[in-house]
Amino acid sequence: MIRTFIDLSLAEGDAERLVRLFGRLRILEARVSQPGCRSAALTIAEDGSRAIATAVRDDHDAYSIWLDHPDRARFGAATADLLNTAVSGELTGSRFRIAQVAMATCQEPGRREEGR
Repeated sequence: MIRTFIDLSLAEGDAERLVRLFGRLRILEARVSQPGCRSAALTIAEDGSRAIATAVRDDHDAYSIWLDHPDRARFGAATADLLNTAVSGELTGSRFRIAQVAMATCQEPGRREEGR
């Protein structure tokens, strides 16, 4: 599995506009609807200066499916006035192999598992 990252430098004050745009255009939903995409997220720096869009994918071929998505250029054009550097069809994110994962388990508040 791989995780892809794209780091977006935001124009001042446009972080929430970007969040609303991602929601209105359903950009993350478009990403996860592609074969081989397990999850997608948009994160915003606390100071609002940057956003990072990430996705977990089965492999590099699954990322290529996203790069060829017909709406990807439209999404880039829609975000252009919010970013310091416009996203183009040629722009790709960084790719990392997922080497290890740990996940928390959910339990009811106030209850502890036996043996702990």
